[in-house]
Amino acid sequence: MRLRRWPFYLKVEGQFVSCTLREPDSPNGACVIFLHGWGGEREIVGWLLDHLCSRGYHVFNFTQRGYFDSGGGRELSKWLPDASEMVDYVARAQLEPWVCGLSTGGSLAITLAAGKSEVKGCVALSPFASFRKLFDDVPEHRKSLERIFGDLYSGIDSLDAERAVGRIAPRPLLLVHGDSDEVIPPKHSETLFRAAGDPRQLKVVKGANHTFSNVAREEVCEIVSNWIAENRRSARTDSFR
Repeated sequence: MRLRRWPFYLKVEGQFVSCTLREPDSPNGACVIFLHGWGGEREIVGWLLDHLCSRGYHVFNFTQRGYFDSGGGRELSKWLPDASEMVDYVARAQLEPWVCGLSTGGSLAITLAAGKSEVKGCVALSPFASFRKLFDDVPEHRKSLERIFGDLYSGIDSLDAERAVGRIAPRPLLLVHGDSDEVIPPKHSETLFRAAGDPRQLKVVKGANHTFSNVAREEVCEIVSNWIAENRRSARTDSFR
């Protein structure tokens, strides 16, 4: 496959946000929007994004404000509205928006899908149920995030995935978590699975760490791409009934 990546900027509330669009050779009409975690690295699972592009998906990712080459300050309260702008951008391009996120981006993907009917389905990799539950389970994360974000507490409730996840149904939800995740305990995905409506699926990857960097990438790629393809087929079948 000849991989084409187009870097560009979108202007959101006066700030230039750095973006990348992967363009497939044989587009299938859908676009996966990838959301990064609190470390700010939008290519942290670039191997998965490349794989999805090879399967015919446009893949769109962006860097949240205040990280690397995106303008503005690091404001957690802006993560959800900025991601919502990206869904609108993809929808205006007449592509089906699907969202996929890792870590904080996974929790963001859930809250985004819950509030945006345009989103066709949601993949959450290593998400947490809520910041408050995460701080209870891993207290050291609170201090780390207070250093990253100037005003952490104005934004944490907007990313309460456990409270939002039930509003995704009847659109599909996939949760993927490594059972050796050293950053976010796997029980957070279990909590989200219990709170979600159907159709939903939880995949626990044996031995995988937080970013799945220590296991065979092919396994995670196939889990995600096959799940999206199956749910797109199901949606088309349902539309003809």
